[in-house]
Amino acid sequence: MDYDEKFYDYYTSICKSISTPIRIKIIETIGEEDNLNVSQIQKKLDIPISRLSNNLSILYKIGVLDKQKKGSFIYYFLKHKEIIDAIKNMKKVVELIALEGSNLLKKKEMISDNFYFIFALLFDYPNNKTKEYFEKFIKILNISDNMELSDIDNLELSYTSLFINSYPSVPAPPYSSSYISRPDIYDIVENYYKLGGYIIDTRNQPPDYLIFELIFLSNLYNDNNILLEQKFLEEHFIKWFEKFTSKIINSEEEGFYPYIAEKSLNFIKNRLKELKYGKTDFPS
Repeated sequence: MDYDEKFYDYYTSICKSISTPIRIKIIETIGEEDNLNVSQIQKKLDIPISRLSNNLSILYKIGVLDKQKKGSFIYYFLKHKEIIDAIKNMKKVVELIALEGSNLLKKKEMISDNFYFIFALLFDYPNNKTKEYFEKFIKILNISDNMELSDIDNLELSYTSLFINSYPSVPAPPYSSSYISRPDIYDIVENYYKLGGYIIDTRNQPPDYLIFELIFLSNLYNDNNILLEQKFLEEHFIKWFEKFTSKIINSEEEGFYPYIAEKSLNFIKNRLKELKYGKTDFPS
C-alpha cells in the first residue's frame, strides 16, 4: 500500500505521543493484564497518580487505549493489541543497535537528572515522595546550605494557601495567564506544545498550568531540542516564572516553597544563559 505525506505526518505524531518511558510502561502493564483501573496501574508502576492520569488521558486521546466503567471504577484496555508486538519488535531493534556499539544507550542520565521534571514534581501537590524529590533537587543543583523539609501536613497547608485557596485571594496562582496579560495566552502555550509534539489533557487544568509547562521543558530537554527549549524559556517561561517566584517570596509563607522557587528560578536563568552563550554560573 502506498502512503501519502499526510499519513506519515500522522504516523510520526502518534509515535511521538507514545514514545516516552512512562507511556510505554503503561501500555505494557495494561497489555499484561488485559484491563486495569487507575489504582491497579498506579500500584504496579508506583508513580504519582496525577502523572499517571495525565498519561492515561493522552494515550486514550490518541486512540491507543480505550476504557469502560465497571461499577464505580473505570478500566483501561488496549484498543489495538498489535501495539504490544510493535513495542517488542522495537526493543529488539534497540538491543541490536546497542550491541553494535551505538551510543544511543550511553547518553547522560537525562531522565533521572532532568531538573525540569524534578521542579515539576516539587511544585505538584506534596505526597510521601516529596522528600525524595527534594533530595534529588538538592543533588542536581549542588546546594550546600541546609534546608530542612517540613512534614507533609505542613507542606499541604502551605501548598493550599499559596497556590489553591486563600483569603482574600491566592498569593501565587501557578498559571502563566495570571502574570501575562494576553487574551491568546492559551493559544500561545498550546502552539509551543504542538511544536514540541507534547499532548496534554486540559480537562482538569488549563494549558498554561505550571506543571504542564515544566513537563514540556522536561520533554524538550530529554529530546535535546535546545532551540525550542531556549525559545520557550526566553519568550515565555522566564517572563512569568520570575513574577510567580516573587509572589511566593513576598507571601507570608516561609520555608520550603519560597526556597525551591528561588533556587529553581536561579537555576533556570543560568540554564538559559548556557543555551544562549554556552556559559553557566549555577548557584550553590
